[in-house]
Amino acid sequence: MGYQLSEMKMNLNVISTERQDGALIRLIDILNLIPDNNYSWSILEYEGIGGLGINDFSFEQVCQYAQSNSQGFILNFNDLKVFASTLHQTLDCLIVASKDTKDFLLDRAQIENFYHTPYLIEVWDGYEWLIGAQEALNIDALE
Repeated sequence: MGYQLSEMKMNLNVISTERQDGALIRLIDILNLIPDNNYSWSILEYEGIGGLGINDFSFEQVCQYAQSNSQGFILNFNDLKVFASTLHQTLDCLIVASKDTKDFLLDRAQIENFYHTPYLIEVWDGYEWLIGAQEALNIDALE
């Protein structure tokens, strides 16, 4: 379905945004592979279709805030899953988890800056997911 890269301690998997049957792999599907955790999560970039807001922010406000705020839109894992459960399709995104919110200040244009974090999720032009995790995730469950 995809391929795995090895960078530092992070396991990186690149997969299509579509399942073999043509159905979309949604952000919530990716997040459901990740165990519950207490990391801070930041939406550093998000563009997608559908979606409701979270924490008194509309969907559009979340996307705008993520782009304009130096640390992105920070939330906990449960709130990220609630937000993701309302999304239909992800076109572009960069989402990172960390114990230290200073990590969210790193240059977003250099994805390698986030390889030391526990998790990262990126989509390019709605075509491929890049899923990074310090531990191996069951990516095959997305088929």
